[in-house]
Amino acid sequence: MWLIGAARERMVSAKQDTAKDAIYRYVTGQEFALQIRAIAEAFGRMKGNLDQERRTMEKIWKSREKQIETVLTNVVGIQGSL
Repeated sequence: MWLIGAARERMVSAKQDTAKDAIYRYVTGQEFALQIRAIAEAFGRMKGNLDQERRTMEKIWKSREKQIETVLTNVVGIQGSL
């Protein structure tokens, strides 16, 4: 029994080492680097688009605020005239 258990532990250990080696080769390989670069570039584009949309919306909101202020000023003017 002890011999079977020891052999099983060696087999499990060998498989873990093989998995570790495979993961290390993948993480240090060109494919992984290209995928990480693609993710970073996509993230950069998304962030840039979001910032651009935010600036655009802030301009629109500022314009609307001015329009609302103009309407309110004229309503107050009408009320004052009455």
